[in-house]
Amino acid sequence: MKHSIVTSHTISHEVIATINTQRREVFGDDFSGDFEIDPTPTNNRLFMLVEDGHDLKAFGTLQSVQLTISDVSYVVRGIGNIVAIERGGGFGRYLMESIRTYLQDTEQIGLGFCAPHLVDFYNGCGYTVTTDYTSRFRFQDDTLNPTSYVLWFDPIGDFDHQLRQSQDFIYSNQPFW
Repeated sequence: MKHSIVTSHTISHEVIATINTQRREVFGDDFSGDFEIDPTPTNNRLFMLVEDGHDLKAFGTLQSVQLTISDVSYVVRGIGNIVAIERGGGFGRYLMESIRTYLQDTEQIGLGFCAPHLVDFYNGCGYTVTTDYTSRFRFQDDTLNPTSYVLWFDPIGDFDHQLRQSQDFIYSNQPFW
C-alpha cells in the first residue's frame, strides 16, 4: 500500500474517471459534479491517492479554503471527498493518516465535515471532531453543512482557541469542498 499526492493538472484521465464514478456511487444526491483535469497549474486542489499495487483503493482531496472569523482570515486545507473504494482493508485509515502526515509536515490546518456515524473513525485517525462550530459555518450567508460534524487536524495547536474566541459566523470562500 502506498500513497501519492497529485495536482488537478497532473492527475491521469483514468484516475479522474475512477474518482468521479466512485464519488457518484458514494455521495449520490450530494454529488457536486465531476472533477476535471485542469491544464493549468492554477487550481490548488490536491488529490491524495492510496493504491495497492496499481489499483486505486482510496482517495480524498485537499482544497485551499479561506475562512473569515470576525474580520480575521485564516487559510486552511479543506478535507473532502473522502472515499475508501474497498472497505475493511484499512485503506480509509491509511488515507486519513497520510493526509494528517501531509498537514503536519507542511504545518497546515486541515478542516472538513463528516456524518455522525463517522466520528469514531476520524477520532481514531487523529482528528478532532465536534459539533460545537457546525452551525457557524457559512458560504454566502447559507449554512455550509448544518447536519455534519466538523473535523480538523491542527499541527500548530491554536485553531480551536481561535474558533472559541468568537461566536461569530465562520465564512468560507468555498462552498462545501
